[in-house]
Amino acid sequence: MAEVVISTSAVNSYGSRVLTAGINFKQYKKNPIVLFMHNRPWRGTTDEYLPIGKMQNLRVEDDKLLGEIIFDENDEYAVKIQKKFENGFLNMVSAGLDIVELSDDPAYLLPGQTRFTIKKSKLREVSVVDIGSNDEALRLYENNEIIELSANGDCKISLLKDDVSINKDELKMKELLLKLGLPETATEAEALAKLEELNLKAQTADELATQIANEKNARIVSLVDQAVKEEKITADKKEIFLSIGKNSGIEALEATFGAMQPAVRPAEIIGGKKPVEEKTGDVGVKLADMSWDELDRQEKLVELKEKNFELFKLKYKEEFGVDYKELKSLK
Repeated sequence: MAEVVISTSAVNSYGSRVLTAGINFKQYKKNPIVLFMHNRPWRGTTDEYLPIGKMQNLRVEDDKLLGEIIFDENDEYAVKIQKKFENGFLNMVSAGLDIVELSDDPAYLLPGQTRFTIKKSKLREVSVVDIGSNDEALRLYENNEIIELSANGDCKISLLKDDVSINKDELKMKELLLKLGLPETATEAEALAKLEELNLKAQTADELATQIANEKNARIVSLVDQAVKEEKITADKKEIFLSIGKNSGIEALEATFGAMQPAVRPAEIIGGKKPVEEKTGDVGVKLADMSWDELDRQEKLVELKEKNFELFKLKYKEEFGVDYKELKSLK
């Protein structure tokens, strides 16, 4: 048993090619004969040209038509071919195909192709050959007339017209032009100008995003500095509130400072001034300045959580080194 590549979609030496995906081998599998050099007895030869084996495990993988030859070991001539194949004196096989459909569609053309693509075909037989490859060993049939793509063979497949002899690079260029929003007829200079325009727009977008981010950071710093100035927080707490602004946004930071009251100095109390009372739902500077342990000892954690959840989460992470999860309960 020998594993072989029967055909691929590569361009052959005559400038044509057979699409592997278009090869129909359903009927062939019912009578999967293997010949030698595409020869059959009806051509006036002796019975040594009877089938020398059969093909099994016929399949398509990676654009290759593959199969396994089982030689007829009860046929002296077939065994002779088998030994040459197994010993490396014969290495190739060739597909005998009936042409079903030819196409000059540029979508099926490859660089260097000058003849029609055999889009659909029917597998008639497979042969062991002395000179093989897609370039030289295919045997094709059209209206029962043999078209040999073999050494010194005559290829009768029509040549392509000049206006359809197009390669894949040109197809890719057209596709690129369409993606750029340009017509297929656009020049290389126009394509380069469009790419430069798109690159400029992308650069501008990046610069705008950076500008917005810088303005946001400046606003956060300004809010924190103002809170220190108004004595709503102490200077050593600046980093805490800068983090709140960066992680939760400017609105959350403004809401936090809006809920705070300036610190009350002892002189104001001695002078008869009363501290400003906290409104319901507010969190004064007293809670903001307390550590987690102080809040816990004074049973203020629940109050802080209800009044300023962002500050509560920040203090939680400072204390335990992980983000707060709602599943955790406070007692």
